[in-house]
Amino acid sequence: MMGKMFAPLAAMALWLAGCGGGSGTSEARKAETPAASAPVDTRSFGSISGKVVFAGQKPEPRTISMDAQPVCARMHSGPIYSEEVIVNSNGTLKNVLVRIKEGLPKQGWPVPAMPVKLDQKACVYRPHVLGVQVNQTLEIHNSDDTNHNVHPLPRVNREWNESQPPK
Repeated sequence: MMGKMFAPLAAMALWLAGCGGGSGTSEARKAETPAASAPVDTRSFGSISGKVVFAGQKPEPRTISMDAQPVCARMHSGPIYSEEVIVNSNGTLKNVLVRIKEGLPKQGWPVPAMPVKLDQKACVYRPHVLGVQVNQTLEIHNSDDTNHNVHPLPRVNREWNESQPPK
């Protein structure tokens, strides 16, 4: 099972693949979601444990250039590296999502009430990888003292582009 789990993609690629504008309103998106049967009884949950191990030669991290935005470059004393693939010292991977494709009950899964938060701090999104359930609220924050542009390129939903003012 360990070697069969997928390696992480760039956080934004994972996140953006499922995000976007859709039909524009959460109510309209809810109407597009197939109705679920009876809610899941969380008392019947089991657990899964394991680790995702990287096989092969550890890749060299790619340097991210922040030259186009001098404000961002000044926020860092050294180079900033891509977090597409981070292999920990014990060979496990950081920033991995695991999806269970089969074996789950065909019951309705409640949408979490807590929003998922993505924040730009020092011109880097944190957390690097996150999961969002269909119809769950996603909040994108800008903690920096500079404007940022949020421009997801999803595969399923519509593309959008929005400027975020400082703070």
